[in-house]
Amino acid sequence: MQTDHILEIESVYKKFRRSSIAFSWGEIFDVVGSVLGRRIRPELREDEFYALNDVSLTISRGERVGLIGANGSGKSTLLKMVQGLILPTDGEIRIAGRLGALIELSAGLEPDLTGRENIYLRAALMGLSRKEIERKIEAIIEFSELEEFIDSPLRNYSSGMKVRLGFAVTSCIEPDLLVLDEVLAVGDYRFKQKCMGRINNLLEDASVILVSHSMNDIALVCNRVVVLDKGRIIYDGSVDEGLTTYMQCMNKASKKDDVDIKVLEERLGPTFENRERLTDLDFSLTRHGEPVEKVDLHDPLELTITFNLVKEVERLVVGIPIYGKDGKLVTALSSDRSSMRIKQNAGEIRLTVSFPNILGEGIYMTNVVIADGGETVFRQRGPRLIVSATKRMFGEFSPPQRWVANDCVSAPNGDMTDE
Repeated sequence: MQTDHILEIESVYKKFRRSSIAFSWGEIFDVVGSVLGRRIRPELREDEFYALNDVSLTISRGERVGLIGANGSGKSTLLKMVQGLILPTDGEIRIAGRLGALIELSAGLEPDLTGRENIYLRAALMGLSRKEIERKIEAIIEFSELEEFIDSPLRNYSSGMKVRLGFAVTSCIEPDLLVLDEVLAVGDYRFKQKCMGRINNLLEDASVILVSHSMNDIALVCNRVVVLDKGRIIYDGSVDEGLTTYMQCMNKASKKDDVDIKVLEERLGPTFENRERLTDLDFSLTRHGEPVEKVDLHDPLELTITFNLVKEVERLVVGIPIYGKDGKLVTALSSDRSSMRIKQNAGEIRLTVSFPNILGEGIYMTNVVIADGGETVFRQRGPRLIVSATKRMFGEFSPPQRWVANDCVSAPNGDMTDE
């Protein structure tokens, strides 16, 4: 193992069975072969699948690695193997130094013991002697901010209090490798900032693996991103490119998870075209008039609609409802409500509507409804709005900002330019 590597994962496979049978003959042969020192074959048998498939990864001291991927991509399986909770089917995992992991709130914590007793238990499981624990226990309690409840049974703690206690113990033992799985998603905003400060303090001598579905946390904490997809590493590199790769994977997966067309039809009615009145409609998410697939948080949203008006209408009205993936209406844009009088002579019509991006990170669905006064002429499903968080942010959210300094003014969340 190279001296600057804190973790080495070499050609790791992990396979599971889909059925609920306690043991299969193949698994029994694997166990016997392992006892006899024979290599366990990674090839799949019937009813088996790979949770991890030929995964290799090295992490150096001081690196902050974000491990991201869709649910079922293999993140939790890999972390459990790093912890030693489960063994790989094939391959090797080597760790140089002390491991501190906070993966499950209940891991190493006993509900019938007090918070103080759980500190001794968890720290002992991590390899600290009683003298080391006694030397650190006051600092652990102080960091957790649970002095008032430290001698109460853990069963009376909220989930956030358990996170505080678990993170305080794990980080105060000064691990060489700190593994965190969705921990920052549970604590409140102030304690989350405190945790990030502790992580930064550990970085001189420790490495961090952070698993999170919050791209904000990944961008804030990590200097490297590894993307898992269906048990394989598909990207390992910079944070910005890694988040982009992750969003592309989620976009592909979302095709199976889009809003059910029936849900939209129940809300807006079925697709409707009156080709005697309107033809050749094109509806897209754009940036400066050019089609794009997604936008970053707080980049202005722009939608462009073009169509051919076969004959003049009395009063042209365009509406664009926007839905979340659960089918719930998020907002609706309307030319009528904006007091927009659209030129309504026959011929090509090009409409562009732009508005501040106050949508959160995610995938949204759109519809377009075109009417002649109160009579619907056209109704159709529009493009997905993909909002990604590839920009670094600090805290829970980053509002659109405009700064003015002497003769310079900032673009929203951008660089300073001349006034």
